[in-house]
Amino acid sequence: MDVLPSGGNFLLVHVGDGAGVTRALLQQGLIVRPVDGYGLHEWVRISIGLPEHNDCVLEALQRLLGRLAGL
Repeated sequence: MDVLPSGGNFLLVHVGDGAGVTRALLQQGLIVRPVDGYGLHEWVRISIGLPEHNDCVLEALQRLLGRLAGL
C-alpha cells in the first residue's frame, strides 16, 4: 500500500479503486474521501484521528485490499 508523505492531518493512500474502496469502507461505517476531483482515481484521503480510530481504518483497509488482491 503506497502512502504519500504528508505535512497535514491526512494521508493519501493508493488503493487501486478509490471510489470502490470508499464505498466499501463506508458500508463498514468508516469515512474516507475519494480524490477523483484531483485526477487521483486510484487514491483515497484518510484523515488522521485518534490512535484507535486510525487502527480501525488501517485494519479494514488491509482486509479489503487483501480481498481485492485475492489473498
